[in-house]
Amino acid sequence: MILENSSDSHKELVQKFSAIVGGENVASTLKELEQITAGLIPERNHSPIAVYPKTKEEIIKIVHLANEQNLHLWTVGRGNNWGYGSRMANSPGNILVILERMNRIHHVDEELAYAVIEPGVSQEQLYNYLQEHHPKLWMDCTDSTPLGSVLGNALERGVGYTPYGDHFGCLCGLEVVLASGEVLETGGGPQSCATFHTYRWGVGPVVDGLFSQSNLGIVTKGGIFLMPAPSHHNFFVCELYNQESLGEFISELRNLMLSGTIGNIHCLNDNLVLASRMPYPYDLRGEAKRLSDEQLKELSVKEGVAPWTLVCGTYGSSLEVFFRRRVVKKALKRFGRVQFFSETAQSLLCRLVLRIDSYDPKSIMRKILTQTLEKFSGHSLKVIRGLTGCFGYQKGIPGKYLVSTAVYYKNRKGKPEDRLTPIKDGCGLLWLAIAFPSTTQHIDLLRQMCKDKFDDYQVEFIAALVSLNPRSMILAMPIYYDKTDKEEVGRVKALYDEVISSSRKMGYLQYRTSVLGMKTVLENSPVFSNLCREIKMSLDPNAVFAPGKYGIETRDKTQDEMTNCHEK
Repeated sequence: MILENSSDSHKELVQKFSAIVGGENVASTLKELEQITAGLIPERNHSPIAVYPKTKEEIIKIVHLANEQNLHLWTVGRGNNWGYGSRMANSPGNILVILERMNRIHHVDEELAYAVIEPGVSQEQLYNYLQEHHPKLWMDCTDSTPLGSVLGNALERGVGYTPYGDHFGCLCGLEVVLASGEVLETGGGPQSCATFHTYRWGVGPVVDGLFSQSNLGIVTKGGIFLMPAPSHHNFFVCELYNQESLGEFISELRNLMLSGTIGNIHCLNDNLVLASRMPYPYDLRGEAKRLSDEQLKELSVKEGVAPWTLVCGTYGSSLEVFFRRRVVKKALKRFGRVQFFSETAQSLLCRLVLRIDSYDPKSIMRKILTQTLEKFSGHSLKVIRGLTGCFGYQKGIPGKYLVSTAVYYKNRKGKPEDRLTPIKDGCGLLWLAIAFPSTTQHIDLLRQMCKDKFDDYQVEFIAALVSLNPRSMILAMPIYYDKTDKEEVGRVKALYDEVISSSRKMGYLQYRTSVLGMKTVLENSPVFSNLCREIKMSLDPNAVFAPGKYGIETRDKTQDEMTNCHEK
């Protein structure tokens, strides 16, 4: 049932949840819930209650209560997966279970290079802990907010920058609360199994994947592999000047990844680089619905932005890095300028940028330092500032550069100087990400189709190519939009549906979906969908956990109603 926030049944439930987690850890007023469920995507679903548990034992009690009261629970780690849904459920009426208070780092094994953490541990928290206690170990991070959940991102199959960039692939040993209230430890081993966090396959069927992009349990603790800090690391950037060579460029990068020469690939198109550097030029667009390709090209030329810009890293001993630099330059120099930055050069550039920014914009010293830096690096100050913002990602250092700029791209109020709260500031962002094999044929076909659809709906084509592994990539397309423009919101939602539909017809799948796409994400895979439904019905017959998440229902969609739907 969908509860009215002032009803007796609602008040009774609030009291029951408060008895479990404490009244201060339950949100139940409309004002509180409006703030909690706000997001960047163009949709809003209401939740009557939000609960913040602290322990596994509290989770178990919440699950038992949900079974007794016929409730549905929508669980999030910290709720910072901006552009995918944040803290909003995929349908009204779900009780939000927010795990940010479950933020203990239980153990870090420096010898075997892994950590055991809870879902409320943020990227920033884990990084700071490693720096203080285990500086010989690196984590891998995303270029999203430092406040994002490490486990939450891994369970959604997020990707980063280092050779440990496959975050779900780095999970090993999960503790999961099932819909029955039982606690599962994956791997099939005995209690306190010695290889629980070192050998993910265990014995018997491997079930870890059942709890990734699904609604079959609540992960309350997990192990994640860490990267031993290499003795040497180089950041490099390559500018692709010819758009028509993109497919061939990607093929070369694939081969470099297959040989272990480079880390994870992030290749940004010119429009994405512009979005990360400047506010949206509404004055230039005028009455049109989007900037024209000619206008975008002129802006790129003015800002010194290539059609595609690759940022990546290489790791190893000094000798390994030296030879890998030579291999990378030989493979990529025909596409455009390849420039490496040693750790010393990275540190120097970061200090210089901070020094320049400390001076008054009109001071002579700032002008002299800027000219010197630009001559030394061969880049403008804007470009250098962007590069320094990306340096840390290659070393597992979560940062705010991309979040603090691009997410505010179409916000008419602009980016605040003292705080970064894009949800409160009304920013609009909807992520669209399609997976494809890393070949010339596939990237050319998929990119052209998506570009054509963006043109049809009069939305600027902003994109990045990100490696999932050496053999697969995602075409990640952040759709920035003005939330105050209802007509644009409508076009964005229609574009989202059209690209997903067209990509499926071409044989491509979504790497990850927002709550907008969950109803249809499995519609082209009936056998797989039925299997997921059968597992759901077996593990969670009362649909306690998020019915419909990633298309997993408790009954076949051809039936009139779900067994355990909410009734108003």
